Amino acid sequence: IVKGYCVKGDLDKAFDVFSNMQTNRMVRDSIAYNTLLDGCLRQGRTELADDLLEDMDKRGVVPSNYTLGILVRMYGRRRQLHKALEVVKELPARHGFQPNSQVRVCLMCTCI
Repeated sequence: IVKGYCVKGDLDKAFDVFSNMQTNRMVRDSIAYNTLLDGCLRQGRTELADDLLEDMDKRGVVPSNYTLGILVRMYGRRRQLHKALEVVKELPARHGFQPNSQVRVCLMCTCI
């Protein structure tokens, strides 16, 4: 349902459903967060993505390579190459994973 609202462009309803899911303890991993982060990026509402990232960290939700790719694209669109490089270095180190080829391609595109 969250994905459907994001695709439709109705982020407010997507966030309402997401909030309800959190209240009912249905959000346990990064998948729902990634859906909203991607929706924020597609709709150009990156300020909401910043809030989501903070919420993920506060709730102990471990990001994935997909999360990392979304963040790299977001920082690229904001022309914040330094933040893209920083997140690729710090997020995997903090959560114990390696950036995959998709993340590296996103980073290269950001640099161009």
